[in-house]
Amino acid sequence: MVDGVRERVPALNAVLSRALQAPGADTRAAAVGCIERYCEGNAEGQLLLAATVTPVGDAAHAVPVDQRAFGVMVAEALLDRTRQRDAAATARAALVLAAVLKDNPQGKERLLHMPLEEGARSRADFLLPRCARVLRAAVEEQKEEGGGNGGGDDGRLLRCAMLRLLLVWLDGCPAAVAQLLEPPAHLPLLVELAAGGGVGMVAGDKSNVHADVHVAGLAALTLGAALTFNEGGGETDGAAVVDVVVERVGLYRVFAAVDRLVEHPAFSAAAAAPPPVPLQPPRGDGGGDRTGAAPTAAAAAAAAPEAAEAALAAALYPHDFAKWAAAFVGEVQRAMVTLYARPKQVHSRGILCPF
Repeated sequence: MVDGVRERVPALNAVLSRALQAPGADTRAAAVGCIERYCEGNAEGQLLLAATVTPVGDAAHAVPVDQRAFGVMVAEALLDRTRQRDAAATARAALVLAAVLKDNPQGKERLLHMPLEEGARSRADFLLPRCARVLRAAVEEQKEEGGGNGGGDDGRLLRCAMLRLLLVWLDGCPAAVAQLLEPPAHLPLLVELAAGGGVGMVAGDKSNVHADVHVAGLAALTLGAALTFNEGGGETDGAAVVDVVVERVGLYRVFAAVDRLVEHPAFSAAAAAPPPVPLQPPRGDGGGDRTGAAPTAAAAAAAAPEAAEAALAAALYPHDFAKWAAAFVGEVQRAMVTLYARPKQVHSRGILCPF
C-alpha cells in the first residue's frame, strides 16, 4: 500500500504467495494446483514465468514480498538462507518451478545458466546443482533423525518435490543431464534413493520393500532420465549410469522401485484421469460427518497417516505428469537393459566409490 492506496498485485504472484506462505496446507496445495493448471499447455505463459527467475541478491529483501517478481519469489524459497529451512515453502517452490519447466525446452535451457545467488561464479552455484544440493541436505537431515519420515511430512514432501523437479528438468534436455551428473556425488545419491537407502529402510534389509515408494520411485525415474536423455558428451554417459546402478544395487532394485510407484493407487488414479473439480466449495464445518458427530481422538490418529499419504500424492502427481511418467517407465526399462548389454566402467572420477 502506497499513500493509502492498495497497489495491484499480478494474479499469479498473489497465488504464488499463498502457495508459499499460507498457514493452511490445503490452501498451499490448492494454490500450487492453480499454477500447475495455468502452466499446462501454456508454452507462452511458461516462458514468461521462466523469464522472471533471476539470481537472488540482498537488495531483493528490501522489496515487499507482494511486489517481488514471480521468479524471484520462487528462487528465494529455493535458496532459503534462514537457519531453519521452511521445508514446506521450498517444496512448493520446487513444484511450481517444475510446472514452469514441464515441456518447456527454452525455459530449461535458460535456467541451466542461471546462478541462484547474485555474484555466484561457480557452476556448482547454478540453479539445477543447487536444487540437487537441497535434495542431498534433506536426505542427510532425515538420516540424522534416524531415518523413517525424517523432517515430518514437510521433509518428505521436500525430498519428493526436488526429485520431481529434477525429473521434469532432465526430460528431453541432455544439457540438464550433463549438468546434474557433473558433480560426482549426484549420481550415487540418486542410486541410493532409488534403492531405498536412507529413506525408510530397515537396517540390514536387502530389499526396498520398506522404502518410501514415492521417493524411491521418483529417484528411479530420474535415473532413467539421466540415461535416456544422455548424449554422452561428458564423462558419465548413459552406459556409465547403468554401470553405477549395477555396481551398487542392481537393476532389479531400480525396476522394483518404478513398479511400486506406478502401481501405487494414487499414482495410477492420477495417470488415468484428472481429479474432478468439486461443484461446490468445501463446507466450513471442519469436515465432520453429516450427523455432526466429531471423530474420536483414536479414529483421527488412525486416519492421519492415510490423510498424509493422500495429501502427498495429490501434491506430487498432477494428471499430465503422472500420465507422462507412466508412459516413460517402459522407455527407461528398455534403455537400461540395452545399455546393460554393453556396459562401460567409469572409475576415473571416483563415482563407484562410497560417499
